[in-house]
Amino acid sequence: MINKTMIKMVKYCPRCGYPNPDDALFCVKCGYQFPQQPSNPPNTPNYQPPKSHIMAIIGGIIAVVIILIAIVVILPLLSTHASALYSPSQASSNFGGSWTLCKNKTGVIYHTSSQYCIKFCNGTTMKESYPSLFGSSFSSSSIQMQCVAYFTSANFEILNSSNNGQPISLEIGILHYDNNTIPSAIFNKLRPFISFFGALANASVVCAKYNGFNIVYVGTSSSTSPNVEEKPGAMLIACGNNELVIIELNGEYASQYQMENVLSAIT
Repeated sequence: MINKTMIKMVKYCPRCGYPNPDDALFCVKCGYQFPQQPSNPPNTPNYQPPKSHIMAIIGGIIAVVIILIAIVVILPLLSTHASALYSPSQASSNFGGSWTLCKNKTGVIYHTSSQYCIKFCNGTTMKESYPSLFGSSFSSSSIQMQCVAYFTSANFEILNSSNNGQPISLEIGILHYDNNTIPSAIFNKLRPFISFFGALANASVVCAKYNGFNIVYVGTSSSTSPNVEEKPGAMLIACGNNELVIIELNGEYASQYQMENVLSAIT
């Protein structure tokens, strides 16, 4: 049953019928711009985020998770070498072009109550105790803490390519948990930010389900998004099966179907 208090805070998009927050400027599903009422007082400016920063905000949110996966170090692994999640041949088949695996930025992570260990595909292994930021001063409800402190293991990968001399990178991260509570909490915190700023940037934004995962897809092309002074790219965040999955393509646009192909291949 729909809560009556929630209905008062919702306005429906006249284009697609999607329910949006009452103060939304754009539809989070199709990007429709709602008519604006004159502001009071008249001297108050109608703030618009800088064009060049809209997708940067989205990228910054995702980068928090990607960077944390990449910089932490954990205990030795039982396996001899870390393996890639997504092969260069799979990337070529899905996105076109020629791809190479960045072995010194691809690997697996495990941790105990006191140490991290990361093992890269090039055979390098590093260990380190938890840094001081995991002390009592760091809120356990924050996205960073939940991502780094509570996963049981993680995989991360970077593939590189180019198009007409312009670099393209595919970054993938999977965090594994004992249950779906924490990845769901992280996903639910990321989704409204990604949806809002993606719609504001005139990017394609889709919240959906795919193969048992809840997903948020954002795709932008510099030729079709005049409000974005950024390179084309695509992101897909997925939650399900006790996992949080982050897939980001930088430097080239990819459709929702192409990003779902990656998700299907690695989960």
